[in-house]
Amino acid sequence: MSFLFGTRKTPEEQLRDSKRTIARTLREIDREKTQLERERVRITNEIRALAKRGQIDAVKVMAKQLVRTESYIKKFSLMHSNITALSMKIQTLKSTATMASAMKQVALTMRKMNSTMQLPQFQKIMMEFEKQTETMEMKQDMMSDVIDDAIGDQDDIEDSETVVNKVSVGFYS
Repeated sequence: MSFLFGTRKTPEEQLRDSKRTIARTLREIDREKTQLERERVRITNEIRALAKRGQIDAVKVMAKQLVRTESYIKKFSLMHSNITALSMKIQTLKSTATMASAMKQVALTMRKMNSTMQLPQFQKIMMEFEKQTETMEMKQDMMSDVIDDAIGDQDDIEDSETVVNKVSVGFYS
């Protein structure tokens, strides 16, 4: 049945089409505005030429045409601004949709992780980890004490002999 009515476009495809349409519209507006600006220059030059020749009635008619042309230029500038703002709103919507999709995926992942994690088993693991860590620390402390005893006494003897030698030579007076 979809071949009769066409397939539905995804939001991403609709967004892409909208952006293309907006870009095309902006180019058309810019072309029209540029054409009107050229027309304004032509009318201004024609008004000067008519004024030099003293044709005041023709100058008045051309002045009205110049005012209308400048009004259209302003309208095209306003349209350009409005369409650009619309384009930014569409881009914001796309970013929001992307963020929502990412958050949905994270929520699903978190749900899976939470369902696989069993709290009593996790507590047992943490208690065993803590126990083994304490055992390891005790063994390290014992090893450090043994090493300090073996090496420390030798250093203490050497340090005390140095002090005795300094005293006997007269450094500590």
